[in-house]
Amino acid sequence: MIAHSMVVLSLWLLFGSSVAWVQPTIDPCRAAFESVVAHKSLEGSISAYRLCASAQPKDGFPHYDLGMLLEAKGDWLGAEEQFSEALKIGLNNQLADAAARQKAIAASHAVASTPEKCAAIQHEDRVAETRLYLNMHEIAPALIIARELVADIDTTWRDRALLGIVEMSSRDYDAATRDLLAARQNAPLDSHNDLDVLIRKSIAEAEYARLLRTGQMAINQGNKEKAADLFAAGWRLFPDRTDAGFAAVTCYLATPLSNHSLSILDVLARSSEASVAARAIALRDSLVEIDKSIYDRHLKAKAAVTSLLAKYKSPEDLSDLSGKKLAVLENDVQQALVLDPYSVLPHRLLAFCLMREKKYSQAVEQYRAILKDDPQQKVWFWLAWALWKAGRLDDARVALSQDQLNPAKVDASLKGSLLEELASVGK
Repeated sequence: MIAHSMVVLSLWLLFGSSVAWVQPTIDPCRAAFESVVAHKSLEGSISAYRLCASAQPKDGFPHYDLGMLLEAKGDWLGAEEQFSEALKIGLNNQLADAAARQKAIAASHAVASTPEKCAAIQHEDRVAETRLYLNMHEIAPALIIARELVADIDTTWRDRALLGIVEMSSRDYDAATRDLLAARQNAPLDSHNDLDVLIRKSIAEAEYARLLRTGQMAINQGNKEKAADLFAAGWRLFPDRTDAGFAAVTCYLATPLSNHSLSILDVLARSSEASVAARAIALRDSLVEIDKSIYDRHLKAKAAVTSLLAKYKSPEDLSDLSGKKLAVLENDVQQALVLDPYSVLPHRLLAFCLMREKKYSQAVEQYRAILKDDPQQKVWFWLAWALWKAGRLDDARVALSQDQLNPAKVDASLKGSLLEELASVGK
């Protein structure tokens, strides 16, 4: 019966001609077949097949044939539903394959024929097009489409985030930060960390561009010391951008703080990039030969840091320090940072002092300064602690997750206490 129904219906759809038919045993289904053979109205045949399907609920073929008729009518949603029902009830293998194919065809037509779904497909197509342009570094067209996406009625937080990423690629960091923050407001919690990384990068990029721009202005005004400080700050923000570091070296050499150039060159000389390290070593050696007094000041700075190390060991050993001793420590640290602003220990000791004085936001700055020069420094836990004390809970959770990758040597109960605090507050 199934095979006959397929042949009859196919011929009817193709030619509309009468075909000999084997009489079925169930009257409603016979009437349905006769309506097709007699080339009656499409609506009449559909109604007849609905009765056939009701009369024979355990057979899938009436639903299959009804699906074909609904396709002919252009009712793609109804056709898809009938093919699904036919497959659910059961068909022979050959007809099941045909029903699956027809269901897929009907589904695609149903999507295209629904205005809302059609708009959604077009939206996703434009998202894909934006990403393609972005991957090809074609920023101008990517920016145009991304702006159109956020103007759509059905725009999502992902669209806003994509616009922010495109704006970062176009170096419009203020706009990027604004749109990424707007995306974060509507994003689910499990996406906040990824967005926070992008937001921090955008803010850092904006600051880097500002530092280099104002550094160049300082050079034009003849203020080499200010320019050196600005370029050095830019390099500390992105240590892999060594041109800013070398620019700071050049400017410091024209100031009384020329020994700072050697401190920077010491760091650059440890670069994993061979050409950068070789350049830094050659420049450092030539400076020592040209003016030994520069190197002497550099050695004095190193001696101050060494003295701190011998005197105070590490910040974690100073928990009982207070009063005048704490003030003396902070004074020694400040002097060491003046001599060598790129040494890790003074920053850690200063952060410790600031934490003891409950100046948590300033302590965060010191830990950030350490990590910008070397993200592998084991201070992520202390950064998390300072952020927690400063009330920046989300940032504290991010820092603590980084500590899991590069753990500090801290008592397990102390880490457990911070984990409990962050889990119970703001959740």
